[in-house]
Amino acid sequence: MSTHSNALRKPGKTALAAYGFLAFPLAAAFIALQVLVPTHYAETTAMSLSTIGFVMLLARLWDTVTDPLIGFLSDKTPQHLGRRRI
Repeated sequence: MSTHSNALRKPGKTALAAYGFLAFPLAAAFIALQVLVPTHYAETTAMSLSTIGFVMLLARLWDTVTDPLIGFLSDKTPQHLGRRRI
């Protein structure tokens, strides 16, 4: 088996689980914010929960457009302008 084929080997289930496990605390905190923040906004502003939910939906929809765009621009940025490292 050559060195080149070793570099292209897929990670095992243990490695994938380890990477996923690191994201778990962030996901848990995000879910808590998704539940608590709209209620807090509704209690401290004159907006209804449906209005707050709509605004949060618009923010998520905006992310679906801008996130791939930023990724594309990051991939195409020349190295001398500060392109991200591999």
